[in-house]
Amino acid sequence: MKRDPMKSTLRFALMIGLLAGIALPTSAHAETWTIDAAHTHVGFKIRHMMVSWVRGSFGSVEGTLEMDGKNTETLKAKVSIDTASIDTANGKRD
Repeated sequence: MKRDPMKSTLRFALMIGLLAGIALPTSAHAETWTIDAAHTHVGFKIRHMMVSWVRGSFGSVEGTLEMDGKNTETLKAKVSIDTASIDTANGKRD
């Protein structure tokens, strides 16, 4: 019985494809993102003398976020906020 070279080539390619799929890691590698300060807002709201609220923000923030694939349980964040960059719209209070 004569072998069909096309079928043999197809089987070989399929076998290599399956083996390559098994050899590849199943989890994605960790990706790291840098916080873009121009598009980031760190704000707060605190009660003032039990009567009103004071709102403010910090102008200087930097850091990174790291996550492995789509698994949110692996999320790691490193954030640094410069407390001297506080702005409550009241210079004396700041």
